[in-house]
Amino acid sequence: MPVTPKWEWSDDGDAITVRVFVNAAGAARNKLDVMASDVFFKLNLPPTYLLAVDLLHPVDWKRMRVVPSKQAVTCVLPKLDASVGWPRIDVDGDALGRQERQQRRMASLEKREQELVEMRKTRAKTAKQVEKQALHRQWMVDDREAAAIEQIKREQKEQAEAELRAFEEKQRAHEEEERRKEREAEQQRRKQRESRQQQQQQQQQQKENKLETKKHEQHAARTQAKQATKKIIPPVRSSRPAIQISFTPKPTQTPSRSQQVDGDEELDDEKQRMKRELEEEEARRRARERESKAGDADDMNAIDESSPQFLEERGDKFYSGNDFRGAISAYTSAIDMDVGLISAYSRRAACFLQLASRERGGSKLRIWLKKATADCLTALSLIEATSTSLSSGDADACERALKLHVS
Repeated sequence: MPVTPKWEWSDDGDAITVRVFVNAAGAARNKLDVMASDVFFKLNLPPTYLLAVDLLHPVDWKRMRVVPSKQAVTCVLPKLDASVGWPRIDVDGDALGRQERQQRRMASLEKREQELVEMRKTRAKTAKQVEKQALHRQWMVDDREAAAIEQIKREQKEQAEAELRAFEEKQRAHEEEERRKEREAEQQRRKQRESRQQQQQQQQQQKENKLETKKHEQHAARTQAKQATKKIIPPVRSSRPAIQISFTPKPTQTPSRSQQVDGDEELDDEKQRMKRELEEEEARRRARERESKAGDADDMNAIDESSPQFLEERGDKFYSGNDFRGAISAYTSAIDMDVGLISAYSRRAACFLQLASRERGGSKLRIWLKKATADCLTALSLIEATSTSLSSGDADACERALKLHVS
C-alpha cells in the first residue's frame, strides 16, 4: 500500500507552499500526479506515495504551480483571499467528521469538474475564434496574393500586347521597305530596258544609215561604170551615099562586142553582191528582233512574278507547308497590289484561324480571331459588291471564323 510521504507547508501571505519529499527508491518520478481543487489537494506517486489534504480555506487551483526537483516536489497554491491567515493547512478532524469531510471533498471535486468543463468550452471557443481569425487572416493573405497575381497578369498582358504591337509595326515597316525596294528595282529594270532599247534603236538606225550610204555609193559606182562603157558614136555623114558593106562571119566576137559583154557581166556581179549583202543584213536584223523579243519575254516573266496572282499562289504553297506566317505575308502583299482579290482575304483568314488553334487562350487568341473575322467580313462585303462567290474551302474558313467570333 502507498504511504504518506514526508512533507511540510508554509504560508507565504498570498499563497500556500507545500513541499513533499519523495526519495524512495521504488517511486517512479515520471508517474507523478498532482491534483488540487478549491479545498482539496492530492499528490500521487505510485506505487509508493499518496498524500491527500483537506485544505482549511479555498485556494485558486487554476493558478497552482508544480516545481519538481531531485529532493522534493514543491507545489504553490495561490489563496483566493490573501488577507485570511492560515494557522494550519488542513481542517480540524474534530470539527468535521469523516463523512462531512468526504462530502466537502466530493463537492469540491464536482465543482472543479464543472469548472474544467467550462474551461474546456472556453478554450474550445477561444480556439475556434483564433482559428476563425487565422482563417480570416489567411483569406486576406490569399486575396492580397490573388490581387498581386492579377496585377502581374495584367502587366504581363499589357507587355505582351505592347510587344505584339511593336512587332506588327516592325513587320509593317519591313514589308513597306521591301515593297519600296521592289519598286525601285522595277524602276531600275524599266530604265535599263528603255536604255537598251534606245541603244538598239540607235545601232539599228546607224546600220540603216550605213546601208543606205553604201547603197548610194554602189548606185553611183554602177552609174559611173555604165557611163564608162558607153561608146561615142560618130555622126552620120550626109554628104556621101550609103555604102553597102558585107562582112564575112567569124567564129570569134569583135572587140567592141566583147567589151560590151564584159561590162554586162560586171553589172551582174555587182547586183549579185548587193543582193547577198541585203540578205545578210536582213538575217542580222531578224536575229536582233529575236533577241529583243527574248529580252521582252524575260521582262514579262519578271512582271508576272510580282503580280497578285503569283503572290497568292506563293501564299498557297506556304499554307500547304504549314508556314502560316509566311502565307499571311504573301497574301498581304497580294492584297496590297489588288485590294479586290477576294480569295486572298478568305485564305489569309484561314491562316489566322490556324494560328488561333495553336493558342489555349489569352490575348493572342483574341487577336488572331479578330483578324480572321475582319478578313471574312471584308470578303463578304466584296462578294456582295461584285456578285461573285467563294470556293468551298474559303467559304468554310469564313464560316468558322464568324462562329468563333460570335462564341
